[in-house]
Amino acid sequence: MIRIIFSSLTLLLWLLPGNSGAAGEAIHLQLHVHPLPAPSHNAITLTVRDQRARTIPGLTVDGGAIRLDDDPATLLDQSATNALRQAGYRLVPKGNATGAHLAIALLKLTYRAHKRLMRTDIEATAELDISVAHDKRTLHKRFRAKSMHEVALTPSNAENTALLSEVLSHALEAAINDGEIRRAL
Repeated sequence: MIRIIFSSLTLLLWLLPGNSGAAGEAIHLQLHVHPLPAPSHNAITLTVRDQRARTIPGLTVDGGAIRLDDDPATLLDQSATNALRQAGYRLVPKGNATGAHLAIALLKLTYRAHKRLMRTDIEATAELDISVAHDKRTLHKRFRAKSMHEVALTPSNAENTALLSEVLSHALEAAINDGEIRRAL
């Protein structure tokens, strides 16, 4: 009898509004990058592109598509620009022949949810391709961030937003703070 009541309560809690990342809810990414001080104050041009094969990161446990409210390339461009300026680099308009050129390409932003009996396992991944061209030399590196979380029942839209924002922030921060990238700039 107790088991039936417990199962009924669990099902009722699972069905409550606001407890799921249901279809129709969009993710509004918020990136937080903490740059290290620049080793030099060189001029940099910045290019950011979204080169993902799939524009939808994944599906919620309910089968709804996770959609991004904002263009991730625009968000990456704004966050990288702010972080580079905060670090002490001088950003110059594209087409300027002086200084280094930093290119950031978003290759992957994925979300996977695996429903278990009383919990959901969530995995998010972000992958960036970074290239720096300076003085006839080019440095090319990839940065990947992956995070796995376990939540009770079904993750909320806020939890999904936080997880995707976290992995994209970590990948961008790792790229901007990478020693080789900083020396090449």
